[in-house]
Amino acid sequence: MRAAMPKPAILAIMLTVAALPFWAEDMLPTDDEIAGKITETEMQRLATLHDYTVIRKYELHNSHFKTDTIMTVRLKYQKGCGKSFEVIGVENAEGMCRRVLDKLLQSEAESSRKESQDQFAISKINYKFHVIGTDTRDGRSCYVVDLIPKHKSRFLVQGKAWVDKNEFALVRIEARPSVSLSFWVGKPYIVQDFQKVGSFWFAAHNRSESESWVLGSSVLTIDYSNYKVTPEIHVALNHTAP
Repeated sequence: MRAAMPKPAILAIMLTVAALPFWAEDMLPTDDEIAGKITETEMQRLATLHDYTVIRKYELHNSHFKTDTIMTVRLKYQKGCGKSFEVIGVENAEGMCRRVLDKLLQSEAESSRKESQDQFAISKINYKFHVIGTDTRDGRSCYVVDLIPKHKSRFLVQGKAWVDKNEFALVRIEARPSVSLSFWVGKPYIVQDFQKVGSFWFAAHNRSESESWVLGSSVLTIDYSNYKVTPEIHVALNHTAP
């Protein structure tokens, strides 16, 4: 005869199961649940990130030009101050191609200094979310989620996101801007992958493809390296140290 499991052990198992989200096995989270989790993760990131630096390498290919334009920059971000860029290397960066890249840096720096960064966040403030399935991306189990902007903005996108099942952080986005960025590029197709640096998630690689009858086809890639990150808690500890 098999020995009966002690009642305390049964109770412990029941409590453990009850503590798990109901989608832990086969079921998907509801749209409201995934929206809440993604928003919580993004708001926590914005609240706890004080500053960081990263090296970006831009590579611009255009069908009308024989050589690609390459620009390497150092990005510095500080909470409350926004982003600044320092160009540390250029190759074949002349004429229109140089102006395009300079305009990109200028636009990003200006938008990062706006009072409320919430308006750019992937959160329920700006988006509706619809869970459509699961997938594995870069070895991580993810929910695949439709991103539906609540209003039209050049800073918001419409497409799909891969969201880490455990941390509810963005692992990948495939999307287009919700409005045309300009007469020259329209709505480029954007693919962005993310990586974890310490306890924060940051961009790792970006690829944008656009087509216009004036400029032809263009592909812009951005690679990110050498992140250096300072969380808020480190700044607070330094300020309180004797």
